[in-house]
Amino acid sequence: MKLRHRFLNAKGTSILEFLVVFPFLMFIFLVGIELARAWMTASAAQNAVREGARVAVVTPIANDPITTGTNRINDLLLLSSLTPVAGPTVSCTPSCVPNAQVSASVTVPFQTLFPLFLPQIGTFNIRQTATMRYE
Repeated sequence: MKLRHRFLNAKGTSILEFLVVFPFLMFIFLVGIELARAWMTASAAQNAVREGARVAVVTPIANDPITTGTNRINDLLLLSSLTPVAGPTVSCTPSCVPNAQVSASVTVPFQTLFPLFLPQIGTFNIRQTATMRYE
């Protein structure tokens, strides 16, 4: 009877189950955090580019809309603690005349917080572009 009771004892089973499931739960948790951060970075870059293009299309030609739009993008990226890989670009095609196309773009780096646990994500660039009509 004592031998049978010894084999039916389930002490420690929950610890073993936890040790098996914990790495998967931790991986899902870390990936969720990184995806949220990447989404936030892309959103901040998109908002900066959209605002830079908007400022460029309403700025008079005498005040240099390209420089004004570029400065606005840099200001918003600075507020979001983002530094572009290369400076943001704002262009008027063919030139800044009514109904011309104004394009603004920026590329910002994204680096994972957990490179040891998530080496697949690593570092990559997020590029955002906005196009509007010059008024």
